[in-house]
Amino acid sequence: MPVGRAAYDGPLVLQGLAQVYTWSGEREQALDILKDLLSMPGYMSDGYLKADPAWEPLRGNARFNELLASIGPKN
Repeated sequence: MPVGRAAYDGPLVLQGLAQVYTWSGEREQALDILKDLLSMPGYMSDGYLKADPAWEPLRGNARFNELLASIGPKN
């Protein structure tokens, strides 16, 4: 079901795909999906991405850190 027709299930499936890409070493594909997910209001947060162990393989990646900085609190 496309995200436009399934506001909950669509992003949930995309999140699962991003996690599979992350775990299988396909980091650029995972980051592309995360960027899309982060553009959806209220779906993901920087805190979630920082705390959830599923995203550990992306920590330290410059593009991942840029995504976090773009959505995190502004000091």
